[in-house]
Amino acid sequence: MVALAGKVSVKAVAVDTSGANWGIQTLWHGTALSDELGLPALFGVKARHGGSQNIFVRDTNRDWELLRSLAPN
Repeated sequence: MVALAGKVSVKAVAVDTSGANWGIQTLWHGTALSDELGLPALFGVKARHGGSQNIFVRDTNRDWELLRSLAPN
C-alpha cells in the first residue's frame, strides 16, 4: 500500500532517509505564487499538473503572470 503520494511529502521522507545533500531545496509550494517571496536571482518553477512545463528564471525581470499560470494546478 502506498503511504505517501504527494511530491512534497515524498521529498521530505527521501531527504530524511538519504540526507539533505541528496535533495533539491524547495523554496515554495502552494497555489498562490507571490512576487514577494524573496526568491534568489536564479530559480525554476515546475508545474505539478503536467510535463515539460518548467520555467527557469535567470534574471530579476520576471514574468510573474507566466509563472503564476504554471503554479496553481
